[in-house]
Amino acid sequence: MAHTGTGDFISGSSVTAGEIREIREREKREMRGLNDRLAAYIEQVRFLEAQNRKLNHDLERLTKGKHAPGIRMMYEKEITQSQSIIADAKRDYGNMEKEVRGLTADLTDIRSRYDAAVKARNLGNEDDLIVKLCDLQAQVREENH
Repeated sequence: MAHTGTGDFISGSSVTAGEIREIREREKREMRGLNDRLAAYIEQVRFLEAQNRKLNHDLERLTKGKHAPGIRMMYEKEITQSQSIIADAKRDYGNMEKEVRGLTADLTDIRSRYDAAVKARNLGNEDDLIVKLCDLQAQVREENH
């Protein structure tokens, strides 16, 4: 009996040499395809195992405090820069607070001078109106006499 590659067996008398050759060629192609898939799978497994070993090594170094020498310096530099930026911001904030207090005092002074000027103007207008009223009353009296 001959195997067809599909799970079927054919009796030896009904299969020709060409059919057997064709069946074997198909089986070889299937085997090559399966071998290629297996090789790719094995390669992927090896790559992932290597990645896993590297990650485990990195994790072990980090958990034991054996940081890469550059990492600590990098973070210390970043912390120093951040502290400098914070100090600058605090200084700028203090300067701005002083400036706001000065501007508030200036505004209060200007507002009080403005109010005084408006009041003086209004008083001056009242005086002018009173003088005009007196003049008009005097004219009316003269005309009535």
